[in-house]
Amino acid sequence: MAKQTKKSRKTILSGETKSARFIRVVTPRIVKAVKAIELIGNCAGSSYESTPEQLEQIFNKLGSTIQETQKKFSAKAAKDDSFAFTDG
Repeated sequence: MAKQTKKSRKTILSGETKSARFIRVVTPRIVKAVKAIELIGNCAGSSYESTPEQLEQIFNKLGSTIQETQKKFSAKAAKDDSFAFTDG
């Protein structure tokens, strides 16, 4: 049975694991992101003109967004809930 919430209107399969849900949700998002980046690449054609500064801004933004996304996953994996007093 599928469960639908009013708030998000997303279908959540009952019994679906977090891992399976991750794969189901992230796959189309990756496809969409790759397609969007490919569309940006289409602007490299002779129909467009850009400055080195514009290109630097584009790639800086894309790079920083990827780095921030990687940090979100790294922070989740590296979360440490332990505690100990230090000598001092």
